[in-house]
Amino acid sequence: MTKRILLGAWLAMTGCGEGEGEDDSGAESEAESEGEGGDEGEAEAESESESESEASFTTAVILLASSDAASGAISTIDVETLAAEKLVGPAGGDAVGRAWFGSYYVVNRMGFDSVQVHDPKKGFALTKEFSVGSTTDNAQDICCAAADRCFVPRLHSADILVVDPTAEDEEIGTIDLSKVADDGVPNAHTCVIAGTTLLVELQNLDDADPYLTALEPGWIAALDASGEDATPSLYETAVHNPFSRFALEPDGASAIIAEIGGWGALDGGYERIGLPGGSPQGIVIGEKALGGDAGTLAACSTGEAFAIATLCDAEFNCSTPLLPVDLDSGEVGAAIYDPGSFALTWAAGDDRGRLWVAERNYDGPSGIRVYGCDGSEITEGPIDVGMPPAFEGVIEFL
Repeated sequence: MTKRILLGAWLAMTGCGEGEGEDDSGAESEAESEGEGGDEGEAEAESESESESEASFTTAVILLASSDAASGAISTIDVETLAAEKLVGPAGGDAVGRAWFGSYYVVNRMGFDSVQVHDPKKGFALTKEFSVGSTTDNAQDICCAAADRCFVPRLHSADILVVDPTAEDEEIGTIDLSKVADDGVPNAHTCVIAGTTLLVELQNLDDADPYLTALEPGWIAALDASGEDATPSLYETAVHNPFSRFALEPDGASAIIAEIGGWGALDGGYERIGLPGGSPQGIVIGEKALGGDAGTLAACSTGEAFAIATLCDAEFNCSTPLLPVDLDSGEVGAAIYDPGSFALTWAAGDDRGRLWVAERNYDGPSGIRVYGCDGSEITEGPIDVGMPPAFEGVIEFL
């Protein structure tokens, strides 16, 4: 995990694409009714059939963590019926999950630095686990350009590890980024594959500070994912401390990332990143408009977007409302759900025009809520997945 103090002990345990075909933006939503009789009924039925045929995801994979982050697990939800299958596979208590090329990867972070490979076709059986550094390198994410070529950013290492999960000896090589930061460690965080380009957020933290305060600037590193050119192109982000995964926008020409700046300072926001090159294009929604620190953002195929923000009062009572946001105008709407506590951890869109939201409560039910992209809730409460959702990298689709 990254050893930063963020809103108390809960986020002191944090650490951090989208795989092939797993764009967090959705496709068109399903028809809500079949219609009754005549041409209108036939047209609506035909529309529903087309929508169902376009939907490719069948399973939501949910990463879990115990309340003390001592252990974790994987559960699944059928995206059609919303039925959960609980605790289908193991995971570490401080991990992130990724779906790439038909496999599901669990990246176990600080203290473990390993990658687990799970086979969805075999009930998410753990097929192998391999090391991605020492226990202090702090692996953060995994992004795959092909089934046999993946990249592992590591927060406390000067390089990005290149691995082949299908090989007996997984390590292919490294990409040296030591010259980027003054202290030789640019703090590589999360990543995404955009065409043939690997994009990686570099947080640029003060590694001598036990709280890992973010320094200025932050960067996006763009690298050739084929391995033919290991020289990164570097772009400064509008605000230091780029923190979230890349949320792909519906047109595929850009993604949104959260840039925190200083925690609680309301100096950050969401920046648009051009794809595939990785050039930052400016803040589209500032933290002052959000009223708190920017968190996970999910975009719908129809243009709607939703953000999880962290809002705290002077007594440090915090909540994480789910807010509709307009990425073009910068406007922020009223919360469609506010748990009244520090409970919402993650949001992601499926390809049926729905929004999936992870809720992690200590004094109430935890699980996954599902919304339409119009903001209406489909579930009547969080779907029980057997254990609270994890802190980051919670929801993937296969």
